[in-house]
Amino acid sequence: MNDTTVLDPVLLDLLVEWEERKAVGEPITPEELCRACPERIEDFLRQVKQIARIDPLLALAGEGVPASVPGFELYDEIGRGGMGVVYKARDIGLDRVVALKIPFRAANGKVPRKRFEREVQALAKLRHPNIVSVYSAGLTGVTPYLVMEYVPGGSLAERMNEVAETPARAAALVAKVARAVGHAHDAGIVHRDLKPSNILLDDQGQPLVSDFGVAALLAGESVSGSSEDTPDDRRTVQTRLTRTGAAAGTPAYSAPEQVGGPRRVSATADVWSLGVVLYECLTGRLPYPTEAAGDIHRTLPPRPSSIRPEVPRRLEAIALRCLVFEPTGRYPTAAAVARDLESWSSRVRFRRRLKAGGLYGLIGLALFSLMGLMAWPKSPVKRHAVESRELVSALDRVGRLDLVPSAGLPKTHLVRVNQSLAQTGVSAENYFFAECPRPCLVELLPDVPYDRYLFTAELRQMTGLQDAEVGLYCGHVEVTDPPDSGHRFVILSFADVGLLAYKYPGPKGQAGSALNLQGFRYRPPDPPAGAWELGAIRWAWYPPPAVKNQMPGPWRQVSLEVSPDILLGKSDAVALTPGPARLVANSVLSPRYPRGALGVYVNSCQVQVRNCRIERFPSP
Repeated sequence: MNDTTVLDPVLLDLLVEWEERKAVGEPITPEELCRACPERIEDFLRQVKQIARIDPLLALAGEGVPASVPGFELYDEIGRGGMGVVYKARDIGLDRVVALKIPFRAANGKVPRKRFEREVQALAKLRHPNIVSVYSAGLTGVTPYLVMEYVPGGSLAERMNEVAETPARAAALVAKVARAVGHAHDAGIVHRDLKPSNILLDDQGQPLVSDFGVAALLAGESVSGSSEDTPDDRRTVQTRLTRTGAAAGTPAYSAPEQVGGPRRVSATADVWSLGVVLYECLTGRLPYPTEAAGDIHRTLPPRPSSIRPEVPRRLEAIALRCLVFEPTGRYPTAAAVARDLESWSSRVRFRRRLKAGGLYGLIGLALFSLMGLMAWPKSPVKRHAVESRELVSALDRVGRLDLVPSAGLPKTHLVRVNQSLAQTGVSAENYFFAECPRPCLVELLPDVPYDRYLFTAELRQMTGLQDAEVGLYCGHVEVTDPPDSGHRFVILSFADVGLLAYKYPGPKGQAGSALNLQGFRYRPPDPPAGAWELGAIRWAWYPPPAVKNQMPGPWRQVSLEVSPDILLGKSDAVALTPGPARLVANSVLSPRYPRGALGVYVNSCQVQVRNCRIERFPSP
């Protein structure tokens, strides 16, 4: 009697279509597939279960992974990453359930030993309650393996709706993940493939980061492999990564700098992935389509609150800051992401306690507010003075100081001219901005107690009226004695939007923006005057934007190099220039120069500011 099972052609066609759809990522339910032949659905499901049971064995045979490991009893496959397969297994000697990771082999039978050993050594450094623990490593034949903690609760991808059902729970969960990733960064490891399926959950719903299989060292390993790999290692890795695409991580969760070929990545790549995970926890969807590539990442995704109105604006801002296209515009570290999430969570818990506590809560809030008032300066001017002294002290110690970071608010600032008309804050892109319909000085330091320093920043003009202009200023002093009272300062300015952007044409009459270095005397509300008396140089021309007065303008990097005798203005975005512009300092301002305040100048427009810093030069 022949026991061989023969599939009828219709059932065979159904199974082929099922596998083909699964291979190209087009899921379909058995009911939908068998709609035309419902009588075959039971036989179809039976065959699918049989295929599911033998798939791991076929994968083992195809990838060269050993079917058994001495000392361990293999159960089910529980994961498959870019470099290997993970099984649930029992450690026979210690009688405990573990996760066993075995690297893939390539077609030539080689195993990337150096890379796998480096992964084991790196992971052995990580001791954190939210990172999957590594127990040991071993060798079976020529194939190494890694013994890790078994986490039974599934992954965040499987349980996201349950463990991140509210914004508060999502923030708490991602904060713990960010702390774990920050610990890895401190140990010199970038994960590079952070996603919900690599965030495991224990029985209590606590997250544990796993699968550092495509991790890179912060010391400088590129996406394509380390110089420590042998030629066989690199060929094996390239073969495997060409097939899986795992070298750059999972596209939907990978930072823009990870896409498009081998390149070095930093910890900010993991910050981007954290932002995608947080965005998905808050909204239930990815910030960008999975097929998105290239320039789509240059624009921020829809605000989470536009998808789910209950998402708090602060959590929304944290997620969007992680998703800034330029790495320098994101949070600098995963730990910084964790701090902001934890800070928001603590405020939420405090408000809940106040609400639950009734009268006692109100009394506590009053005492808390009173203590805050007693401990903090009473006015913005005093607060600015205190913060400025601390910044100058830090500048004394290290010789360099960031005044406005790559994203977010300055360390301290104060509007000195036309305060009632000016507005400052953080834009939707998380950049600091200043806006005023008249000339405005946004002071970043009230006094620079040095004779020689470099003051530099990146500026972008966002809007522009007739006399719109933006720039950096230094040496600001306010003279109160008539008849020559007013504000005096030196400014390096330009205009990309507005009439001034086309007042000084470039070659062949092309519209462009002059870069001006000049001394100003200003008595509000009069327009700035006296630049021609104090000295002015117009020495450079910017190329025009693609469309006249296109808004916003491009980012421009400008700098002022200050010394007692000569002041230099520079820009790295100048198209035509004979060299840096120079003003003889003593002919520009009072003998006090170059001492005085410095900051950002904005007139009749809005300007965005980032990467603003001061660097002290030693005296000759």
